[in-house]
Amino acid sequence: MSKRSLLVIADELVLLNTVGRIAENSFQTTLAPGGGEGLTKLAEQSFDLVVTDLRMPEVNGIQILQTAKLVSPRTQVIVLSGLGDADLVMRALTKGAFAFVTKPVQSDMLKSRLEQATAVIEGQEGREYTIDILRREMGMRAVLERDSERLANFAGAITQGLQQPLREIMESSAQVKECMGCISSEEGNVAATQVANLELRVEKLSFAIMQLETLTRARDHSQIGQMQLAEVAGRVAGILEPGYRRDGVELALNVPQELTILAHQGHLDQVLMNLVKNAHESITMGARGRSKNLPKRIQLEGLKEGRWAVLDVRDTGAGVPEELAGSLFDPFVTGRKGQGGTGLGLYITKTLLENFGAQINLQDTGPHGTTFRLRFPAA
Repeated sequence: MSKRSLLVIADELVLLNTVGRIAENSFQTTLAPGGGEGLTKLAEQSFDLVVTDLRMPEVNGIQILQTAKLVSPRTQVIVLSGLGDADLVMRALTKGAFAFVTKPVQSDMLKSRLEQATAVIEGQEGREYTIDILRREMGMRAVLERDSERLANFAGAITQGLQQPLREIMESSAQVKECMGCISSEEGNVAATQVANLELRVEKLSFAIMQLETLTRARDHSQIGQMQLAEVAGRVAGILEPGYRRDGVELALNVPQELTILAHQGHLDQVLMNLVKNAHESITMGARGRSKNLPKRIQLEGLKEGRWAVLDVRDTGAGVPEELAGSLFDPFVTGRKGQGGTGLGLYITKTLLENFGAQINLQDTGPHGTTFRLRFPAA
């Protein structure tokens, strides 16, 4: 059997050559030193797999991802990220990245991601059989499929309609900044604060649009496969933990290695990032409602429960307001109004989980903190 084609893109030559050496024995590997060269290679031919650094000057990894998917939707893209690049990784996952690997790149981790991506392409994990089982377990009906498609089309229309006005707002904000040097320092400080607040709100709205974009792909089953829950949780924790440590928040894992689940690779990464980031915000932004004597702690704990693999996401934050507990997974429900909450995160989290047969519920909440319980089909 001929080797699968792989394009590796990075502007750092050490990183480029390292990834190339790891992959060269198993793949027909092409190296591109920088995003511009990567775009040139993608214009010349389509590749089965692409591994790209996220942070590059001129042409970044998000642009590479979008181009690769445009050239060939079947191409599986793995992004390389630094610690603390959580928002950038989330953006890549919502735009269709297969998975991410943190730098410095570990050979075993990258090989594992490449093998999983190759298995998705070749259907070696019995994808269609797995999907049929999940659909039967979930009790899918044709009417629900139609409703899901309408919702996805609606979400797509919203995102397209909002993106251009947001770009115009940001351009106007940049022009205001240029003019602030012409006014007094006191007035300039007030204007600078207002512009910063405006940009923060635009950033939050942009994130909401990014989450809505996920709904347009929520029914994509092409990346469902077997994976170790501990490995996924550890990967997400690895990219979030350094920033949380600076805030004095401990992120702890207790997930048995033997818990193997059926899940969608990119969507599961996004789900865990959403939940852990919510937990962090509950601890750091919800100080008024939380007990002052509690440690600042987020814990991911796994266990086996019959035919399910269970993951509890537990925090010591302010808890969910009682009036919201029953509608927490509905769209546009948030306990952080005025603080940038969109009310879409948990709704999209539930949608993504149900797409591959998983479940989520609010297990416990109060001034001591909150626990969300996730149940996955055990492989």
